[in-house]
Amino acid sequence: TNNHTGNRIFRELVSARQPAYLAARKRDKKLIAQSIVDIIRERGGRFLKRDYVDGLEDWVDIGDKKASQKTAQALREGLDVWGEARE
Repeated sequence: TNNHTGNRIFRELVSARQPAYLAARKRDKKLIAQSIVDIIRERGGRFLKRDYVDGLEDWVDIGDKKASQKTAQALREGLDVWGEARE
C-alpha cells in the first residue's frame, strides 16, 4: 500500500531526484532511474507485484528491468505507478 515504509522511501527518493531527471538527457535518465532501484535493493528492498496462483494471493519480485521502467515512469509523471494517482 502507499503507506508502507518501503513505498514512502521510494517516493522520497523519486521526489528528491525528479528535478535532475527532468533536466537530464535521455541516456542519463536511465542511469538516474536505475540508481534509485539500486539504492532500494542495497537496503534490502524489493519491487513486488501481486500475483494469484490457484486462487491464492502471492507477491513476486518484478525484476530490475521492470523496476527501472516503473521508477522512470514515477520520475516522469510524479504518480503512483502501481495504479493510484497521488492526491
